[in-house]
Amino acid sequence: MGSRIVEEEVIRTWIADAVANGGGGGSSYLVYTALPTQTGTDAPIANVLENTLGSALTWSRVILGRYRSTGYLFDAARTILPAPFNGFLDLGNALIPVYDGGTITGYYSISFSGGGNLQIDTLDPSFTLIEWSALLGDAGYIPIDIKVYP
Repeated sequence: MGSRIVEEEVIRTWIADAVANGGGGGSSYLVYTALPTQTGTDAPIANVLENTLGSALTWSRVILGRYRSTGYLFDAARTILPAPFNGFLDLGNALIPVYDGGTITGYYSISFSGGGNLQIDTLDPSFTLIEWSALLGDAGYIPIDIKVYP
């Protein structure tokens, strides 16, 4: 319970800082919105819906179940990543459940990796890394909607 109060205070402070420094309205932030897919063990390919970052992101497969972006260095203190609607946090990463019917078949998370890149992990129900295509199928996409504030 105590950590949730701390998280809420951090969020309030972050929002107040973003508003005071020009964030919080209009197009005062950069956007990366994409629906990447992955086949077999290939690198993910992004169907980019909007990108105002000023550079393209390239996705690569690092190891089984782990994928990383290059092409733009994200500042974690100024970037909002997708949050789970009905997922939960584990070690600071939002684990977003993947459903088949009413059953959870696995999870994915989007987080920051070393050096300011983004990382996507795909996990089975026991939280073991698995191939993206094994979790979501070859046509399955992971929605990414990221905002970067100045």
